[in-house]
Order: sequence, then structure tokens, then C-alpha cells
Amino acid sequence: EAPQPKPAADPAPAPLPPQPNARVEEDEELRNILDTAADGIITLDTSGQIRSFSAGAEAIFGYRIAEVIDKPLATLLAPDSRRVLRDYLSALQGPGLAAVFNDGREVTAIVKQGGVVPLFLTIGRLHSTRENSAAFCAVLRDITQWKRTEAELREAKDAAEQASKQK
Repeated sequence: EAPQPKPAADPAPAPLPPQPNARVEEDEELRNILDTAADGIITLDTSGQIRSFSAGAEAIFGYRIAEVIDKPLATLLAPDSRRVLRDYLSALQGPGLAAVFNDGREVTAIVKQGGVVPLFLTIGRLHSTRENSAAFCAVLRDITQWKRTEAELREAKDAAEQASKQK
């Protein structure tokens, strides 16, 4: 019997070309997506310190990300809104239904240019497995126009009631 030829060894796989860091590309793509939103999108750590600040947030507050990174979000809010933020974050960290029945809060921002802006704030808890990652995502919408319309409707209603009383 003739000896059987040995099967040829599989050639070593060719080394893969160097791949760009997929995480960096994903982060950059997500940042670009978030920056298209007019709303301010801010990520926070568990103590409420700013981890990221979208272009929309920069437009609302007038600050560049480098000016606010690692600072408490509370410093950008009026004193009465700081308490609202603290209570909101506290409720989201504790047990219970706060995250399920998350209806947002009205807060007032103190903007860099001076003055205040009414905002609608919604915060969601993030469940990331990455170390040193954000714990919360805050979405802030400027409600100045809504507040102006609300005031105009109230004034029109009051004027109509006064006119009706005078008849």
C-alpha cells in the first residue's frame, strides 16, 4: 500500500489590514447625529456633571463644550431650577416608577449672553457597560415661543372676559 499524502497545512491567514477604531467612529457618528438636533442633548455622570454637550446645547446656553465639560449642569440653571434638577436626578437613581412615568420638567436656564431661557427638560437613565461613561441623557428644548404664545392666549382670554363683563 502506498502511503497516503498528508493534507497540506492550511496557509496562515493573511493579517487583517489595520482597522480604524470602530468605537471612535461610532462615537463620532453619534456625535454628528446629535449635533443635528435643535434640542440641547447633554450627557451627565451620576453626580450631574456634564460629560457631553451637543451643538444644540451650545446654541441654547451660549457656551462651547470646553467651557462646561465636567461642570455641574445645575450651574447653568436658575436657583429654583437647580432644586428641580437635583430632585429629578434623585428620583431617576432611586427605585420606583420615576423612569417609567418620566414626564419631564420645566426649568429656567441662565445663558452666557445674560438673561434666562425657559426650557423643557427630560432626563433618561443610561445603562452603559463602558467605564466612566455617562449615567444620564438630558434633552432640553427651548420653550420661549410656546411660553410667549401661552401668555398671548391668556391675555386674549382676559381681554375677552373683560369685554363680556362690560356689556
